[in-house]
Amino acid sequence: MTGSSKKTYRPSEFFRDLFGVVKGLPSLAGAVTHRRVGGALREKVMLAVTGVNECRYCAAIHSSLARKLNVSEEDIGRIMESGTGADPDNDDQPAIHFAAHYAQTNQHPDPDMVSMIRETYGPERAAELLHYMRMIYFANLTGNTFDALLGRLKAH
Repeated sequence: MTGSSKKTYRPSEFFRDLFGVVKGLPSLAGAVTHRRVGGALREKVMLAVTGVNECRYCAAIHSSLARKLNVSEEDIGRIMESGTGADPDNDDQPAIHFAAHYAQTNQHPDPDMVSMIRETYGPERAAELLHYMRMIYFANLTGNTFDALLGRLKAH
């Protein structure tokens, strides 16, 4: 991390996570092909991670995609602010809460939370959700690192 409050990458972290994302591409391709997780839930999960990491690029893109999938402005705002949706009884809540936890713990979620997500959604859907979280976490920190670099260039 830099002096900014936003999470950014150090070079070694970037390459570690890039390797993880590339290594997981075949599994991610399978997740996209099987589509066990609906588009609205996928976007809500991505917004929850993005809300924690505060990437302005990902926030804009995934808010727009969520709107196209009929996610309400209220839900988008709440997810981005607190990792929760508008309806606490919504079936998506466990995944949204877990996604925020995943980002808050820097991709090291509590094992009990991982077990809960697997029990709630089943192993295949849980694995797909984790792929999306890993991908958006990488995109968030890459965007934040790019912004930090731009800020340094402008300062000189």
